[in-house]
Amino acid sequence: MSRIFSRDRTSMRRGLLLLALLAAWQCLWPAAAAAQRRSLVVTPFERKFKIAIQPFVGDSVEASATGTRIAQVISSDLDFTGIFQPLNPNAFLEDARTVDNIDFRGWQTIGAEALVKGSVTPEGDMISVEARIFDVYKGSRVVGKRYRGPASEWRKIAHRIANEIFKYFTGDEGVFDTQITYAGKPNRRVKEVFVADFDGSNIVQVTRNNSINNYPNWSKDTNRICFTSFKAGRPTLFVIGRGGRGARAVRPSSTILQGAWSPVSGELAVGGQVGVGNSEILRLSPDGSSFIRLTNHPAIDTSPSWSPDGSRILFVSDRSGSPQLFVMNADGSGQRRISYQGAYNVHPVWSPKGDRIAYAGMVGGHFDIFTMRPDGTDVAQLTSSGNNEYPSWAPNGRQIVFQSGRGAGTAIYVINANGSNLRPILRAPGGATAPTWSGHIP
Repeated sequence: MSRIFSRDRTSMRRGLLLLALLAAWQCLWPAAAAAQRRSLVVTPFERKFKIAIQPFVGDSVEASATGTRIAQVISSDLDFTGIFQPLNPNAFLEDARTVDNIDFRGWQTIGAEALVKGSVTPEGDMISVEARIFDVYKGSRVVGKRYRGPASEWRKIAHRIANEIFKYFTGDEGVFDTQITYAGKPNRRVKEVFVADFDGSNIVQVTRNNSINNYPNWSKDTNRICFTSFKAGRPTLFVIGRGGRGARAVRPSSTILQGAWSPVSGELAVGGQVGVGNSEILRLSPDGSSFIRLTNHPAIDTSPSWSPDGSRILFVSDRSGSPQLFVMNADGSGQRRISYQGAYNVHPVWSPKGDRIAYAGMVGGHFDIFTMRPDGTDVAQLTSSGNNEYPSWAPNGRQIVFQSGRGAGTAIYVINANGSNLRPILRAPGGATAPTWSGHIP
């Protein structure tokens, strides 16, 4: 879409204030650590929260091996967030089987602020996994849970434990049971829709129509994906199941460039043509049988994105002379421009909490990822290298996934909402583009 519409730095005053607050917080850390932690907030100046994750123990070689893998996945999950620092197991002095009379002072000496222990018990084709989370400074267990499931799904159990840890210490849901859909090029001729786990692992190809497929987007229940396909020779909106079944065209007689699911009603907001003319924003019924035209302007209107409560829709329009961000009510009323910094802004998406908007803005001939408040104020630049487009928020609002061209090819990257913890998560032979982060997968 950026081809159709092909750093505000944080002020010095704000930075000094954050540093002052950090210094005060560090002085109070021992007292703060003794209280229940449910408010870890990531800032560019915050050090990581140190956590020791011991291998989960078992009474057999196989159970112990599974327990070791579970601990490794939990460690990888928490490291992915950029706010936890799993400690090196080589520094652990206590036996992993010790669950009573834990040497909390000894754990403090290696810097641990939290401790995770667990066990794995085989039950035929099932496993039972017990996880215990300890607050080292409190000197007590703060969470204890048992999980049971197929032995083959040990990784899913590990993700559930990581979510529990994340939620306890931050107050937010984790993302370890989420996925990312994107458009990838298995070769130079075609572009297909793929799905991967939140960290880029377990890639599954969803479409196989040997055409150009792009702009995938999740339904609220995460069971379906809408995408634009050129299978019929012109851009047509399709819907397909997350596993790749049941593909169907939505309004096959209409040219639709991009779609987004309502988080409330199941409707689709799309950028498409009404008869002959330029792209407008339309609101389609869940089955596509009827639509409401929301914009009616000689300019190009495209790239719709719903607010979390479904009451408003972001979109991009060049009605002011260059592509800029606009917002309107879900019925099309109250259309107004909200981006005034930068001459070329596209791909807006609302954060899950509704407090920020992420978008791509052109700087010096390339795109970077920005965020701002819904009224257009407090603009923050997150990236400064490569060509970065199509941001999408994690369901907890703490991270953003986006496509980035850096060196050879285009890949999918993740960054924390404050601009820290930038990392690539997946690539494709011919490039990976237009990622969208799912909600929690049942």
